[in-house]
Amino acid sequence: MSDIQIHKYQEMTLEQFTEVMLNPKSQKAIDSLADTVYKVPAIVSELASVGDPTGILSSFFSLMNKNIADRQQQMVIRALFCLCKKLQSHENKLIRLDQANKDELSLLATRAIELSAREINTEKIEMYINILFNCLEDELLSFDVKQHVLELLSSLKYEQILIIKYIIEKRPVDNINNIDFDHMETVYMVEYADDYSMEWSIVKQLCFDLVGKGLLGTVAGLMITSDIRAFVPTEFTYRFVEFLRP
Repeated sequence: MSDIQIHKYQEMTLEQFTEVMLNPKSQKAIDSLADTVYKVPAIVSELASVGDPTGILSSFFSLMNKNIADRQQQMVIRALFCLCKKLQSHENKLIRLDQANKDELSLLATRAIELSAREINTEKIEMYINILFNCLEDELLSFDVKQHVLELLSSLKYEQILIIKYIIEKRPVDNINNIDFDHMETVYMVEYADDYSMEWSIVKQLCFDLVGKGLLGTVAGLMITSDIRAFVPTEFTYRFVEFLRP
């Protein structure tokens, strides 16, 4: 990335950044970051070459690997673009970090780029980078907690992130430390399904999965059953969304 001066990051568009990153000097680093994340297992490729005399499967796997590699490359470049922008805007704060915190940020940034390469939804890319810098604001957070938040984002479908934000918008709070979550009013999620023309059964399963991750709750003491149609945010719901903010 030596072709890019850090003070120019803010002036660049994603298209301009991509053009620079795809020059021969930067291409090797990009390929290294994006490589092997989604490769077809070697044994499957071997079976295709041995068990398919027509060569169709081999051709398919070759094309699929190329398409995946191209998508990985696009996602990695987008993540690097977001990272460079954040580095620029937080430059003064980052300079004052001690070496241990700089090393930790570097490790987390590497993981964020790796997770970005696996994504198919571009909206989540910026969220990974946002987590890195929002975590800097809480000195009490351990490395393991920061990594957990990154991995948690990776485990979520984009629709689940929209569900979380929808519920929080329905139940806004000024200070989560003053909220009695055991008596918080539930949000009737059948309305969400109707508003966004989704099958209720799908929305329900997405919500159940969020309950299992600690990102949604139900009425205190109520077991998870197929009859549940309303959910509540948890304290962690609000904290997680704070990690995602731009």
